[in-house]
Amino acid sequence: GAGRASRTLGLTATRGDQSVTLGWTDPSNNSITKYQYQQNSAGWADVAGDATATTHTVTGLTDGTAYTFEVRAVNGAGDGVASKQATATPNTAPTVTTRLTRRSRKTAPEQSPPTSPPTPIIPTSHGG
Repeated sequence: GAGRASRTLGLTATRGDQSVTLGWTDPSNNSITKYQYQQNSAGWADVAGDATATTHTVTGLTDGTAYTFEVRAVNGAGDGVASKQATATPNTAPTVTTRLTRRSRKTAPEQSPPTSPPTPIIPTSHGG
C-alpha cells in the first residue's frame, strides 16, 4: 500500500487582527485526505475544507502574543510528518488609530472672530 503523506513544506504564518493565516505548499500527494494544524504544540486540529486547501485562518487569538504553528497532511496510511514551525504575533494595524487622530485634528472647528459689529458707547450728559 501507499506510505504516509509527504511532509508539508513552505509553511508561512501571516499575522492579522486577533488571527493568523497559515499557508503551505501542497506536497502533490493524491492520497491526502485532510490537513491538520497544531498551535503551540497543544494538539492537532483538522483544517476546515477539503484536502486541496492550502490556507487556514486561526481566529480568536490575543494580539501581541506570539503563536507557533505546524501543519501536516493526513492520508489513509496515517499522519504525515509535521512541517517546520512558523511563528506569528497577531496585531492590529497601528495605521488606523493614526489616521483617525489626524482626521479629528483636521476637522476640528477653528475659533472665528465674532461677526456682529461692536456696540458704540454713547456718552450721556447729566445736566444741572
